[in-house]
Amino acid sequence: MSTKRSLAEALEAVIDHRGRTPKKLGGDFSPIGVPVISARNVKYGRIVDGGELRYVEIDMWHRWMPTKLQTGDVLLTSEAPLGEVAYIGASTEYCLGQRLFGLRPHADLLIGSYLYYWLQSPSGQGELHRRASGTTAQGIRQAELMEVQIELPHVDDQVEAVALLKVLDSLIDTNRDIAKTLEGVFVGLFRLWFLANDDLVEVEAQLPAALLLSAEDRAAHRRGQLGEVGQQLKRPVKARASEDGTPYIGLEHIPRRRLTLEAWDGADTVVSNTSRFERGEILFGKLRPYFHKVAIAPTDGVCSTDIIVLDAPEPWYAFFLGHVSSPELIDHVDAASGGTRMPRTSWETIARYKVELPSEATAARFNEATAPVLRRLQSVVETNRALTSLRNRLLGPLIQGTLKPTDVRLLIQRWVAA
Repeated sequence: MSTKRSLAEALEAVIDHRGRTPKKLGGDFSPIGVPVISARNVKYGRIVDGGELRYVEIDMWHRWMPTKLQTGDVLLTSEAPLGEVAYIGASTEYCLGQRLFGLRPHADLLIGSYLYYWLQSPSGQGELHRRASGTTAQGIRQAELMEVQIELPHVDDQVEAVALLKVLDSLIDTNRDIAKTLEGVFVGLFRLWFLANDDLVEVEAQLPAALLLSAEDRAAHRRGQLGEVGQQLKRPVKARASEDGTPYIGLEHIPRRRLTLEAWDGADTVVSNTSRFERGEILFGKLRPYFHKVAIAPTDGVCSTDIIVLDAPEPWYAFFLGHVSSPELIDHVDAASGGTRMPRTSWETIARYKVELPSEATAARFNEATAPVLRRLQSVVETNRALTSLRNRLLGPLIQGTLKPTDVRLLIQRWVAA
C-alpha cells in the first residue's frame, strides 16, 4: 500500500546553494581540490565531467557546504535542463553549484535510490514539469519543488521496486569499466608500437612476438605527416534536413579522454547545420581542443559542426586513431588553435602533425592486432545501449507498481527456457 506525500514531508533536508560562488565567500576556484558540480555536470543519471569541472580548496569546501552531501542523497537540476538526476554513492565530497538541488530523503519514509528512480520516471518528470515555470527554459523554484507529490510505498516495497533497476545499472557500470580497460589496452599497444616510452619496457618483455615490432619494422619508419594516411570527411547537412530518428552527437555527448560514447540525442531537436558521419569513423572535437574529446562513432548519424569527422583507410585506421586521440596530438593542436575565449582547431592543423610513419605492412599488422579490441569496444557500447533501453522501459512500471520484480523474473525465465 502506498501513500501520497509532498516532497516537503518526504525529505529530511534540501541543500540549495544555487547562487553561491567562491568569490562571494572571499576566495576563488583552484586547479585541484573538491569538485564543484553544476547542472551541466549531471546527465544520464550520473555526475559527468563535461570538460569544465572546477575545484575549490578544502577550507572553501567547508565554508561552501556547511551541510555536506552523504551517501543516499539525490541531485536534481532545477533548470537548463530541469529534471536531470544523480545518486550520491560512496563519493560525497562535492560542492553544489548553479542550478542544482541536493535532496536528502527522510529515512523513515523514503530511500534515496527510490527517489532517484522516481524522479526519472514519467510520474516524477510529469510532476516536476507541471510545477515548472518559464517559456524558453523551464525551471522550478524550491517552494514549488516542495509541493511535488510522490507516491510512497512502504520502505520495504521501495527496496523491492528498485532492486532490478539497480542490477541493470550495475551491469551498465561494469560494461563501462570493461570499455575503459579495452581502451587502455588499445592505447598501451599503440604507444608500445609507435611511441618511445620507457614505462612500457617491462610490459614489452611479457608480450608475444606477434604483438611487438621487429627491428626491421622500426628501421622502415620514415618521417611524415598524419595527413598522409588520414582524411577529413565533409558531408554537410542543412538544418532540419535529417530524417526523424537520426542520432545526433554534440560535444556534450563525447566524454573527455575516452574513445567510446554511448549517449546521444535525436537530430529533430537540432536547429543548426550538422555533419553526417558513419559508424566507426572518428569524431574529433575542434572547439576547445584541450578538452580532449575524441571518440569512435558508435552508429551512423549527424554531429555538431564543432566536431570534425575523420577516417583512414583500413591498413592505417588503428595507427591514425592512436595518434589523433593521443595527448601529444591534443597538445599540438591546442598550441596552434585560434581564438582566446573559444579556441578552435582544424583538420589542416591535425594533418600537419609530424609523425614517424611505419611501412604499410606494419600499419596493417597493427590494425589486425587491435581490431578485436576495437570490435569488442563497439560491442560493449551496443550492449549498454540495449541495457539502458531495457532499464528505461521497466523504470516507470516498476516504480508505479504496475509491474512487480517477480513478474519480470518470470518473464526472463520463460524467455530463457524458450
